Amino acid sequence: MITAEAPETGIARKLITLYGKKTSVEGHYHKNGGGFIANIAHADEAAFVGKDAMVLEDAQVLGNAQILDKAAILGKAQVRDNAKVSGKVRVIENAQVYGNAKVYDMALVGGNAKIGGSVEAYGTVWLCGDVDVTSGKFFSYKISSNGNSAAPGEYGARYYLNAEKELKKEMEKMCKKIMGLNEKDEKG
Repeated sequence: MITAEAPETGIARKLITLYGKKTSVEGHYHKNGGGFIANIAHADEAAFVGKDAMVLEDAQVLGNAQILDKAAILGKAQVRDNAKVSGKVRVIENAQVYGNAKVYDMALVGGNAKIGGSVEAYGTVWLCGDVDVTSGKFFSYKISSNGNSAAPGEYGARYYLNAEKELKKEMEKMCKKIMGLNEKDEKG
């Protein structure tokens, strides 16, 4: 068992980057890839969790799923089947990435979003809420349950020009939520 506070693991630094504060997480390194798995999280033996990737909280990585680079799976999120998550992607809350879906770069998948089939989501894409997407390519785009439904095809910055700015705001809100902060706490 490893306590992620131990500086020699390098995990402590990653957790501070992820949560914005010093956090202690007990876990172990996955046998297939060497990534960090919290003791309360789960990753199947057949799954691949790369050395810089993390599976935290109650998250699950099932089947032949791959978590690569600095990707992090948290909350009650699930990545399964042959799905691939890489880059600095965050799959959080109750989100699911499954089938042959590929999510990479700076994407955020959260809420109750279900991303499956042959979907490719990359860039600064934000897929949250109660969306269920099973085909198409999404980059620098925002899809949420209060937005329009997504139809198969390619969707990019030409459809949502302020995606990066909006994504940053939403990611900041999500990070604050994950860290348990609210505006009152910040003001003192």
